[in-house]
Amino acid sequence: MFRSGLAGRSPALRSVFDLCAGRLHLVTEAVGVRIADYPKLGVEDFMVSIYNDHTVQRVLLALPDGGRVPVHPVLAQAMAFLRD
Repeated sequence: MFRSGLAGRSPALRSVFDLCAGRLHLVTEAVGVRIADYPKLGVEDFMVSIYNDHTVQRVLLALPDGGRVPVHPVLAQAMAFLRD
């Protein structure tokens, strides 16, 4: 009941609960990088993208509808909710 209440107030925390319960999964996939975004990349990702057809590996949250969401911002939002 307590977790349900928290999940109802934070979609990001609900995703974390669903991940921990096995209802969502993490996947690692190649994500395209636009050349205009290259200046935002760290040197490691830049080098990887050059040799991998402008893609970098990212950890994503696999959604039930087949969609993908970068997991790090979701985790940051859940943590921020818990801090407030």
